[in-house]
Amino acid sequence: MACSTGHNGIDAPGICLPLPGHRHADRLGRHGPQAVVPTMTKPTFPMRPGQFASMYDLHLAAVVALRKAGLEDHARELRQRGMDAPSWHDMLALVGEYLDVAQEPCRWL
Repeated sequence: MACSTGHNGIDAPGICLPLPGHRHADRLGRHGPQAVVPTMTKPTFPMRPGQFASMYDLHLAAVVALRKAGLEDHARELRQRGMDAPSWHDMLALVGEYLDVAQEPCRWL
């Protein structure tokens, strides 16, 4: 940690403060301020087993859910990426990246 003695006209002997840009500016040793990464709140996407006839129906429903939530860019990205999903498992994993998939338990009548 760099001492602040004489820095910016401050004479504070014995008091050490982190100086901006110094490699020990924080306890983790990172350089400069940390980047703030915005987090996306995922819309909830409830689904029941057997609700979708094909994985492409699931794909389109997920795209529509993103559009309804006002996430056009994410909907466009999911639409493009979903074209290459080879299986149900891969499609569910892909949809889970964009939506909070809430699978409802199967109810037997």
